[in-house]
Amino acid sequence: MKYIAKISFIPGHLIVPGVLLFVFMGAWLGTSTFADWNTLVVFGALGYLMKRGGWARPPLILALILGDLMENGFQISMRSYGGFGWASRPIVLIIAALAVATIITTIRSQRKVARSLDHANGDSGEGAESNPLIALPLGLLFFVIFAYAGVKAMTWPDTVWEFPLIASVLGLGLMVVALSRERQALAGELRKTGGLGAVWSSASERAYLPGAAAYFGYLLVMMLATLVIGQKLALPLLIFAYLIRWGSESWKVALLYTGLSWIFLVIFYDRVMQVFWYPSWLASWLADVLPAWIPIWFLI
Repeated sequence: MKYIAKISFIPGHLIVPGVLLFVFMGAWLGTSTFADWNTLVVFGALGYLMKRGGWARPPLILALILGDLMENGFQISMRSYGGFGWASRPIVLIIAALAVATIITTIRSQRKVARSLDHANGDSGEGAESNPLIALPLGLLFFVIFAYAGVKAMTWPDTVWEFPLIASVLGLGLMVVALSRERQALAGELRKTGGLGAVWSSASERAYLPGAAAYFGYLLVMMLATLVIGQKLALPLLIFAYLIRWGSESWKVALLYTGLSWIFLVIFYDRVMQVFWYPSWLASWLADVLPAWIPIWFLI
């Protein structure tokens, strides 16, 4: 365990590039389509904004994982009991009571923690940050999504619209409460600072928005580079740029790390996993001009 514990002393900027490689390749292994990377970056940006805006991310993750299971169970219960008769079953009432008690207890405990945390020092947990200028637009986005889902569900057959419509109505109700809270918080900051410009400056500084925008810009550049030179070259270049830009590492360290990442891509993902790589522009003509002693799979 003492050797495992030493991992915590490794600088974060030496861990992030390796994580980026595994995350992007893990997403690519799903369907080997560029849409997976688009989804990865979009949800990465959404998750970051949720973090900085004070929106807890675990409920969204749980909804994506458990939503399908819940809907299937709901449809089975509706068909088995010919409607909502299952809702009066003792076990359902017990589970509902436990759920309500858990929600109430969690809300009370979070309020106590929120009062004791020093947000200025960044000692906040998941969903405990306060940045209404980011949280309010996100809340409006979620409100629109819930409203659209509800309207869309009403056009579906009777056998499938109940669950999404119930989820949409509940979501809209919760969004109204959340938006009211964030509006009051934003009004308080406006009164305190005296203008929207000052609030935005403070919100941007607390959320590290310039640095985050640059980071996601690097990811987008890497994705565009993939279209031209392929993943085996674009991902190592992203790692190199990250180590120089954010890690402030020396050229030797950055080149060594980049070289090892490229070797890992070639040996593990190409030779062992037999990954279907994106057909880049470079791949369309490099094989015709590359010397015979250099295997084409080294680069594309």
